[in-house]
Amino acid sequence: MILDNALEFCDNYVLPTLTTGAVNATKVIDLVIAGLSGEGEDIEVVIQVGTGAFTTGVSLKADLVTSATNSVATTTLIFDTSITTYPLMPVVLEAALTANTQIFRGKLPTQPGALLRYIQIAFTNGTGTHDAAASVTAFLVKNASGKTQYASTTPGIVVA
Repeated sequence: MILDNALEFCDNYVLPTLTTGAVNATKVIDLVIAGLSGEGEDIEVVIQVGTGAFTTGVSLKADLVTSATNSVATTTLIFDTSITTYPLMPVVLEAALTANTQIFRGKLPTQPGALLRYIQIAFTNGTGTHDAAASVTAFLVKNASGKTQYASTTPGIVVA
């Protein structure tokens, strides 16, 4: 599988330390620019723990957020009245949040009109405060192999 930097929501992103609440991934993906706005092959969302594991009483949840509008000045979606949120994965408990572990892989919604132009991942810390080094990687991919992808330290093409 070849990972495209333009299809990454975040790469080994160290989540801000939150007791509760949500934090957005570092990037918003524009489905039109990415060439993913029409029918075609199934596209999967892959989320995995980065090189920093979660080791203190915590759980993690992720939602896919989609909107028709976006601000280019920030990585946070500027939502209009047509914002839609899809739960991506159930709450994952600390025991499963070990370094370099894939915690979710699933297809993007495919029903007509389900996804608006811009998509982003929102991570929610369910219980407790996570470690300062806890990190996540999330991306879109066609034909995911099911193998864990490791964080890149340099930009470019990653072949797995």
